[in-house]
Amino acid sequence: MKSKHIIFFILFLYCTLLNAQIINIPDANFKNKLINGSTDCIFATSYTYSTGYSNDILVVDTNHNGEIEQSEALAIEFMKISFASISDVTGLEYFTNLKGLTLANNQITAVNLASLTKLEQIAIQQNQLTSLNLTGLINLKRLWCWNNQIFNLNFYGLPNLKIVYCSHNLLSSLDFMDNPLFEDLGCNYNPNLTSIKIKNNHTQLFGSQTALNQCWNNNPNLNYICADAAEIPALQSFLASCNMTQAITIDSACALSVEGFAKNEVSVFPNPSTGVVYLENTNSGFKTVQVFNSIGQLISTQTLGVAASASIDLSNYSKGVYLLNFQGEKGSKSCKVVKD
Repeated sequence: MKSKHIIFFILFLYCTLLNAQIINIPDANFKNKLINGSTDCIFATSYTYSTGYSNDILVVDTNHNGEIEQSEALAIEFMKISFASISDVTGLEYFTNLKGLTLANNQITAVNLASLTKLEQIAIQQNQLTSLNLTGLINLKRLWCWNNQIFNLNFYGLPNLKIVYCSHNLLSSLDFMDNPLFEDLGCNYNPNLTSIKIKNNHTQLFGSQTALNQCWNNNPNLNYICADAAEIPALQSFLASCNMTQAITIDSACALSVEGFAKNEVSVFPNPSTGVVYLENTNSGFKTVQVFNSIGQLISTQTLGVAASASIDLSNYSKGVYLLNFQGEKGSKSCKVVKD
């Protein structure tokens, strides 16, 4: 009798461990594509930024049990699922070896990319995203996210970023000063866009290297562009070729400031600071604030409650530039502060 109990226990433990490795994928359309595939799906076991996915195309559900195990997810380096009516990509976070990801032309409202730190390319255009958190994606080189409803994009701490196409969104500012390789931007049809900063000591391509429309036109509120001094003449010619006639200030000053905050949102002062940075109006919808150092490392996270004010103490950190990233129900916004 005792031996039967032991055998039962072993079988129970085995089944429990097996089930623990099965990924929960609540969206039926997403799960169906992962299991059954279609002409709009490609899954590859290897991917390189320069050549794309390999010819080694794989069925994700390799044991054909109608589920996706964590081990099966880890085998995939490239995923493309388009035109699949997917709204929820829960389960994607287990594909931690992904280098290339395409989820275009779906109905996705939110995506968690925090664990996908190997990503080099993201194509998530034509969905219903209001925010896209790229924090920690240090290998990211190319991003396509046009035709969404994104309010804010934070590119801080992405040293390999080269290309961003983010037209037809609700962005208020774009800042690539911390992206030393960035060179190619498409951002038209952002009605809230007021400023673009591309000063990064690297020559921009200005429309010559892509088949997509790279013009920055149809941004009626764009009034400020900061660029490297040497590229300002080329930038002016580029804007003229795009028939942009509105008054736009172009310089190389790139003064540090709060990016895209409305008057009824958070104010941050003093900036520069010798240690303590004060936050006012923190009950305006933001729930947390993250602090990143100049190389993109998260050094602290603070919950913002119902109080109207808060503070962040940088006294124990070295002098330099820090990024405050505010997160809330309506997305995220960020600002830089200088510690003197």
